[in-house]
Amino acid sequence: MEQIISSFIIQSDICTLPELGRFKKVVSSATTDVANQQILPPKEEIIFQEQSGDLSEELIHYNALKKNITDGEAAQELMEWCHYTKEKLKSSESIMLSNVGTLKMTYSGSIYFEQADIAAPRAINAQRVIHENAEHAVLVGDKESTNTKMSEYLNNEVSEKNGWWKKAALILALLALLLLVLFYRQYDAQNKFGNRSFFTVETPGKTYMTP
Repeated sequence: MEQIISSFIIQSDICTLPELGRFKKVVSSATTDVANQQILPPKEEIIFQEQSGDLSEELIHYNALKKNITDGEAAQELMEWCHYTKEKLKSSESIMLSNVGTLKMTYSGSIYFEQADIAAPRAINAQRVIHENAEHAVLVGDKESTNTKMSEYLNNEVSEKNGWWKKAALILALLALLLLVLFYRQYDAQNKFGNRSFFTVETPGKTYMTP
């Protein structure tokens, strides 16, 4: 029976076993590893949730087809197997499902699942071809962006820096002009270039005699 259930779990998305729990297959799409120039294959994971539920109808039909028995007989066999397996788990035994994983029970009575190590397809080396003036993905730190977005970002950074310097220069010029106006307002129009002293120039005496 373990072989039939294992085969069904591998071929199906969901398999519910009364008294044990539910197996759910999750498949992630292939991804691109830009840093290592590879294409990673799709990843398949089987998730187990301990919960009550009705026996999967598809599993009943699958068991009946494999053993050439009626659906009623197939369902009865599966229910008995689930009950027997639960008792074995309570006795600290492990139930191995070929190419799927192993069911175990903790000291607290919870059932957990250890997925088997299945050889996954190897990653494929892929050299990215970049066309001139074409948008392409680039890796910035640990995030992926595009060359177009990065170019716009850098241009905005340069523009903001240049704009900041222009504003700073204008502010300094206005402050200098304000200080100059305050300086000149402290003096009147005559003394704006420095203090002037006025004095009377006397006519010099004769330093010679007429013969």
